[in-house]
Amino acid sequence: MSSTIKAAEKMLQTQQFYNSLALAKVFGVSTNRAATWLKNIKEQESYQTLESKDQSGSIKVLSINGRKASIEDLQTRALLFKRPSIITSTQI
Repeated sequence: MSSTIKAAEKMLQTQQFYNSLALAKVFGVSTNRAATWLKNIKEQESYQTLESKDQSGSIKVLSINGRKASIEDLQTRALLFKRPSIITSTQI
């Protein structure tokens, strides 16, 4: 579940459409795992998504629990600078 949240946060931050292949490349996981994350994001009510008009199966996260900015973006605004990478965790 936490990996789904991390994927959704990344998708919200970048505001791009992702399919399972693109998401797998970003996180360095299998396309099956990325497809599971996308399925969870599509099905859970806490995520507002937009599906692409083409047949690629790509989705874009518009908000998470009504929040339209990623946690990282909110932290950057609050601190007035980007958090140093040594503080942030990039592990899934």
